Amino acid sequence: AESISEELETEKQQRESLEEQLEQTKLHIGTLQTEKEEWDEEVQLRINKARTEVQQAEVEHTAHVESLSEELETEKQLRESFEQELEKARFFESMYSAEVDALRKEKMEHIAIQGYLRGVDVIAQTSITIRAGEALSFRWKGYGLRLHVPEGALPPHLSESTLHIQASLCGQFQFPDSAELVSAVYW
Repeated sequence: AESISEELETEKQQRESLEEQLEQTKLHIGTLQTEKEEWDEEVQLRINKARTEVQQAEVEHTAHVESLSEELETEKQLRESFEQELEKARFFESMYSAEVDALRKEKMEHIAIQGYLRGVDVIAQTSITIRAGEALSFRWKGYGLRLHVPEGALPPHLSESTLHIQASLCGQFQFPDSAELVSAVYW
């Protein structure tokens, strides 16, 4: 009987020891579950923070892209406007240049008629332009004039020159000092 009692006592102690271990294990499991929950909460907070930062970055990126697109469109419009203004300026420059050339030509013709041939009865006049590096053949049928200017006839410093020709009946001819008399033609 004593051995049964000792066995019972030993079993009782073992059971109590196992129950104590079970309690400690339950406490440890509870602690681990609490730590896991805290860790899960921390992870979820970090995930939420990362999502918020990503969303904010996407919003900022979208705003930046929109801003850049607007700037690009503005620059494109400015460039188009500048190109249009440049085209207008070139057009007006060419018109102005043509007008200046026409006025210069008209003035030279007027000077040739009025200034150098005083007292001369001019019955017809014409002008021809000679360009450097080009030959020119001119025939004035009504007045029996044929003129051939060979290639390279212009002095090297001239790219072109205008030749004024007048048919006159009579008069006292006074040519400018720089004129070279060639029949009744001078330049």
